[in-house]
Amino acid sequence: MPRAVREMRPFLIIGAIFMVLSISIDQDCLPISDGLLWFYTALLLALYASLLHAIAAWLEPSKSFAEVLSVALFLITSVLLVLGFAYAWFVFGHFGPSSGNAPVTKIDAIYFSVVALTTLGFGDFLPIGSTGKLLLSIEALMGATHMVAFFSVVLTRMHPKP
Repeated sequence: MPRAVREMRPFLIIGAIFMVLSISIDQDCLPISDGLLWFYTALLLALYASLLHAIAAWLEPSKSFAEVLSVALFLITSVLLVLGFAYAWFVFGHFGPSSGNAPVTKIDAIYFSVVALTTLGFGDFLPIGSTGKLLLSIEALMGATHMVAFFSVVLTRMHPKP
């Protein structure tokens, strides 16, 4: 079995579990609870880590398109994190507008996730309760470390020490 395929196995397995869980939540097969939210979040982070591992194992300095590929992969992993957290925000409902009681939309959840992941914190949406604050903390820490971790792995693989 080729090395690239071997390195992708954890990502594919975790990704399949993540998709089944997401579909089960979306189809109301599972009761919405904070425990399910934490399982979902842990699975999202494991999916991200396994993808980062696969990318590190796959990129080699000899590949002429590694720089372009690394930027594309960074964008893909960023979208994975944003959409994964946005789905959690929307389904589990631990955020809301800072003023008024207007219902939140999926676009609001994506926007809130981007603001949280990039640690901008505009303040127009806020986490609700302790669970929301903890989830926001996890997402903000992921956002702060995402760029450093990703580029550290990519640059190390592309330019190894002699």
